[in-house]
Amino acid sequence: MKKKESGYHVETSAQPSSKVGRKLPTRADYLRQGIIFSILGVTFGCSLFFTLPASMSAAMPLWVLIVATCGFLSCGAAGFLGAAGVGFRHPIHFVITALQFASALTLFIWFVFGDNHLTSQWRLVTGIFFGLVTFILALPIIVKIFFPGLMAQAMQEAEAELLKDPTMRKRD
Repeated sequence: MKKKESGYHVETSAQPSSKVGRKLPTRADYLRQGIIFSILGVTFGCSLFFTLPASMSAAMPLWVLIVATCGFLSCGAAGFLGAAGVGFRHPIHFVITALQFASALTLFIWFVFGDNHLTSQWRLVTGIFFGLVTFILALPIIVKIFFPGLMAQAMQEAEAELLKDPTMRKRD
């Protein structure tokens, strides 16, 4: 069986992103992303220590604020790790992604099915948003289950491309 017919072949004839005109994220981009998500996480975290008005506390219970805080802080940590140059195959990224997935799934379930006093339009909007985020975070797991070996081959091809083109290794 030829390599192309095996089902796990990745076309390598595509142009590298630097030649197509796309720009890889730099360390400064990751740092900005980490700062923004950390500010949001700290804001949600600080709201845990304030007594909210009765209408607001009924709208967002304490455990929802804790889940949102964990989600935003894990996104900030992922941004800071990207700025520090930690590779995406490092085990800490798997832990952070699992935390992001769990918080997005929890918020999706609460916004769609929970007792949150939202109108059906806002339930639909927040359900689509958190459902999409949850699906995107679950994509690597879905690909690994349904197409075993494809993700590893794609990562090997990407690393080989980085070794061939030294300009792509420079992130800043």
